[in-house]
Amino acid sequence: MISVHAHLSSTAWSGRCYGFLAAPISSPLRWSEVTSTRYAFDAGDFESPGLCAFGLYRTAHQHTGNHSLAIRRQSKKPTFKLDWRAEIGDLDEPGDYFASFHAKLIGATFDGIHFPAGTTQRDAVDQMTCYVHDADKYRFSKRKDSVAMLPPSTKAK
Repeated sequence: MISVHAHLSSTAWSGRCYGFLAAPISSPLRWSEVTSTRYAFDAGDFESPGLCAFGLYRTAHQHTGNHSLAIRRQSKKPTFKLDWRAEIGDLDEPGDYFASFHAKLIGATFDGIHFPAGTTQRDAVDQMTCYVHDADKYRFSKRKDSVAMLPPSTKAK
């Protein structure tokens, strides 16, 4: 087994990596389904690594594909464990993967859906209703530089 240190990010390369859809555009996200779904994205011979969910920088820019991600709630805790697998390929060779990774993260928290400071609870709910099922049941948490909506089953930090 080869151990490789890498930076995996959906935000480090703005305009290049876009995350992934956790629910169909036609149906608002149900928080209760997040922890019972295994997400698969950027599958197969992914021809557009510039439009991928995540970017990877190891020794040069690479792309990732054939992701499998499961998010599970930890028993009797407000935290989650993530099980994530994917393959790594060169940007110049879309669909030609040369390595894979398997990452496990235990104790992950969900910090909420963030809005700029000063956003009212009503405005936040109105903005999220078409994206999140039961947005009006989410809790509202004011932060120093933002406000956040948290699903009823998570605790505010």
